[in-house]
Amino acid sequence: MNKIYPLLLSPILFALLINPSRAEIYRCIDSAGHMITSDKPMPECQDRSTQVFRNDGVLKNRLPAALTTEQRRSAKQQEQLFEKEVQQQELEKKEKLYLTTHYPAEQDIEIARQRALDILDDKISEEKKVIKVAADAIEKNQSEQTLISQNRRDEIGKSRDKEDELNQTIQLSTRLVQRYINEKENVNRQFDETRQRYVEIVTPDSSKQR
Repeated sequence: MNKIYPLLLSPILFALLINPSRAEIYRCIDSAGHMITSDKPMPECQDRSTQVFRNDGVLKNRLPAALTTEQRRSAKQQEQLFEKEVQQQELEKKEKLYLTTHYPAEQDIEIARQRALDILDDKISEEKKVIKVAADAIEKNQSEQTLISQNRRDEIGKSRDKEDELNQTIQLSTRLVQRYINEKENVNRQFDETRQRYVEIVTPDSSKQR
């Protein structure tokens, strides 16, 4: 009489028989060079490529090895660099829009520069006129003081007070003149930078269109 021996099934094969539609087999080569297999992802295969098979033995997918700490750090740096490049490109787009809106052509920058400088030159000229008028008034006042009798001290005091006020006016106007001169330097520097950016951002695109 033939004996019937019980069929010994591996855990993986047993899982396939129970639920063949959802079963998957994970296979990789471990650090020792041995092929290991499981019905779920294996910790031993985290740092190496893993093959995923369907229950019918057909290769379904390949799972890449998990990144090392150094690889993750490098990937993070690359991502940050990419984000910075994108941000820089967005800034350049906005800057280009601003420049082309305010200055349709490069010569418009020089026109705007001259307009700003002319305004400051007018202010400087006005303050210099104030200084000239005050200086002439001081000179006249000093001449009148020599004609005032020593007994008329009240008039001498008023004359000196007037001279002090005129000197304060001259000092204020002198400071304003220097301030406007400094502003002219700032205006020239700003328009130099604007023109440089215009050449770097707008001019190359204009050349390509030609």
